[in-house]
Amino acid sequence: MDSKWRILDLTGFEGFLSYERGRIKVGEQSVPLAEVDFILVGQSCTWGYGLVAGLERFDVAMAVCDWRNQPISVLYHWSENTRVFARHEAQAQLSLPRRKNAWMRLIKAKIQGQANTIRGHAPEAASRLDTLAKKVRSGDPSNIEAQAARIYWESYLPAARFYRDPNADDVVNGLLNYGYTILRGRVVTRIVATGLSPTLSLFHRNRSNVFALADDLVEPFRPVVDCIVLELLDAGAAEVGRPEKARLAAVLDEVSDGGQITVRTSLERLCQNFALYVEGERESLLVPVWGINPVVVGAEDG
Repeated sequence: MDSKWRILDLTGFEGFLSYERGRIKVGEQSVPLAEVDFILVGQSCTWGYGLVAGLERFDVAMAVCDWRNQPISVLYHWSENTRVFARHEAQAQLSLPRRKNAWMRLIKAKIQGQANTIRGHAPEAASRLDTLAKKVRSGDPSNIEAQAARIYWESYLPAARFYRDPNADDVVNGLLNYGYTILRGRVVTRIVATGLSPTLSLFHRNRSNVFALADDLVEPFRPVVDCIVLELLDAGAAEVGRPEKARLAAVLDEVSDGGQITVRTSLERLCQNFALYVEGERESLLVPVWGINPVVVGAEDG
């Protein structure tokens, strides 16, 4: 098990966060930073230099959230990876065919993961997604991703006529947004730790998005959050409250069916594989699929 397994959601905490002998102090309580993977803080938190230095020492990322508890900034130390320059240069020079091939594998894995998410309650739609996943070509010129998304979200909560809208303020969209935020934060830190540039992406091109690569690499893992949200709704979740956030924060500890690898480890391996891929050390990008034994896309094609 990864020794860094805790996600600290301190968005509801009001007061000063401090550092003392390897621990973060939150009011009267303290937690060893050696066990902490990621911290979320809100508008009512303040902190000092000691904590920032402690986060650097124990390799912990901290996301600063706005009034909606949505992250607006990530605090993470400069990478000490010895291949930072070589990897940035390799990313910048990655050929178009290799970029398109990697994007194809990410989208295939995402669609297969979506199919596995809804297979239990919408087997016909899942079968259609299986078929679409096989049709994804290099660069996804037919935009199979969007075709699959329409089928997927129509079948995700059919009785509730759910509509996926990241800007909506309903409970389901709020739960999904929170879970995706946890995943994205983890991907950002692993990208930096691997010596990659989070800005040099494969597909996402928004000129103001400094984490475009994170938005590429997080795609295959979104179905994990979707599964947890279905589980929460089935248990009666009616708000994005503390219990729901705690469950979603544990997304990194989820284990794919039949596998022994957590989402946390899979994310790290994907970033490492991507770094080797851009440097030409891998012929194809190996991408894990949620719900199946990890690392299948790429292994079967490459």
